[in-house]
Amino acid sequence: MDDFHFKKAKEFIDHDSRDLQAVFEKVNLLGDLNQKIEAHLDPALVKYCQASNLTNGKLTLIVANGSVATQIRYQTNDILRKFRGDPALKHITAIECKVRPEQPPLPPRLSDKPVKNTLTLSPATAEAIKSIADSITDPGLREVMTRIASHVKEKE
Repeated sequence: MDDFHFKKAKEFIDHDSRDLQAVFEKVNLLGDLNQKIEAHLDPALVKYCQASNLTNGKLTLIVANGSVATQIRYQTNDILRKFRGDPALKHITAIECKVRPEQPPLPPRLSDKPVKNTLTLSPATAEAIKSIADSITDPGLREVMTRIASHVKEKE
């Protein structure tokens, strides 16, 4: 049997992988671009903007909200004029803003506290599900249906 070994990620990166190299070059380009455009943007807006693409002279910025996008649009001519004075940015002829609001953090998936069952059935519904469960031949499904039927709303 041949000796088979798994390659480490670094071996793929160091190897002549054109696709991967192109991705890394784009990431580096956008990182450099972000640093360069920060000097030309309103300091109050910098933390809400990020360069996401540069193709055919059009700079695409991802912005946090519509307000920032509107302010960038009003300042576009001034920003482009500043870009023309910078040799590294003079090829940019248009700016496009795309709004991507921040997503609220997701709730934790697992908690220290047990989850309280919120499903409650009326006694009549529970009895109907129980009778259905009794008629099922599959033992796994019957067990699940019986468990569901046990979630009866307690009398108030």
